Amino acid sequence: MKSNQNKSHLIAGFFRYHREKLNYSLRGLVGDGKVVDLSSLSAFEHGKRNLNEEQLIWLFETIGYDYDEVVKSYDFEKEYLNIVDAICLGETQNAESLFFSCVENGAFNTLGCINFSLLKYVLSTMNSKRILVDSTCIMFEEMYSPIQKAILQVAKACELKILGDFDSAIRLLKEAERMIYDLKIQAWITHLYGVIYGLVGNYVEAAVALLKAKQNYGDFLSVIRMIQTELNLGNIYLSTLSYKKAEESYLIAYQQSMNLKDSSYLLTKCFNSLCWLYFETNQYDKVKNLLLNKPLELVESRNTYFVLAWSYYKIGNYEESIRYCKEGLEKFTDYSYVCMIYEYIMKACKGIKTGQDALLRKIIETEDYDHDALTEKLFTYEIIDIYERRKNYEKAFKYAKKLLNR
Repeated sequence: MKSNQNKSHLIAGFFRYHREKLNYSLRGLVGDGKVVDLSSLSAFEHGKRNLNEEQLIWLFETIGYDYDEVVKSYDFEKEYLNIVDAICLGETQNAESLFFSCVENGAFNTLGCINFSLLKYVLSTMNSKRILVDSTCIMFEEMYSPIQKAILQVAKACELKILGDFDSAIRLLKEAERMIYDLKIQAWITHLYGVIYGLVGNYVEAAVALLKAKQNYGDFLSVIRMIQTELNLGNIYLSTLSYKKAEESYLIAYQQSMNLKDSSYLLTKCFNSLCWLYFETNQYDKVKNLLLNKPLELVESRNTYFVLAWSYYKIGNYEESIRYCKEGLEKFTDYSYVCMIYEYIMKACKGIKTGQDALLRKIIETEDYDHDALTEKLFTYEIIDIYERRKNYEKAFKYAKKLLNR
């Protein structure tokens, strides 16, 4: 049973949410102030004052709702809690499915609307492609419970992580940590610490946080989060040149993702991560073994097409390499840097040597969103190999020196 205070907050939140959606101003609604004055309505919307039933019935009519029907409506509380659990445990597809089901059944037209406004924002910060970012929930922050406030802070931290403001993201996570001690939310926060510390190069703190998160998710039997954590650990080990440990983590994640239902996204990340590790360590025999048992469920992405095109090129299967280059070019024509890469691979597969080094120099020196250190390293090895075959050792040495100075 909800407390009267919490219910009054939900009523106020519902009214404010739908008033804002209709672009109605407070001053325009109160009119001459005979039913409710401006200051009382403002205080009500911020959860600081209750209104009587007559005032509420009148106000709800102004935004097109029957007050009695809204108050009696099903508030989706159980579903809301299930979605929060799914988010904390990394079950994004399940969370989205539950969310859309609730929305289709009218969740935003019930007292639970401010809860679902929060969920919409949280899901949008988890790289969801199907939900547009909606931060209207932030205006209800003062009405939220401590757990809701913590969830909102974590979501804000996720958004800041995406934007590259890592210091602010860490600060918000620490604020969220102080608000509550819910084990699942705490595990989520710890996992995010590990990811962000890894992004800023604080690899020791990252590994400590990820190992702790891995243990916590093991306690909850959250296979998805365990795979994500193992992948992130592999990334940390790769960044610190601990190749054996990186391979162990990636293989654990890969095997677990193959045994997981509806895991094509995670399976693809694991497959690509293993391939990148083997590119880095020049173990193309292992790449060949991976390709022989390539999963059918790989998700199409720029990364996947590059991984497949490069892999087949390096093991000498030029026909397959060219096929993936062409498909990648058809799907990602807007990315000039990616197009240059496919152009080079196809020329190399066809034995076209004219302009090879010029194209490679352009790939290596272009500053682009998709340009990362490992891609640059792969193509730097390529240009070194070309210059060595041409016996142009001075230029080969120049690029070898560049690798050493990275």
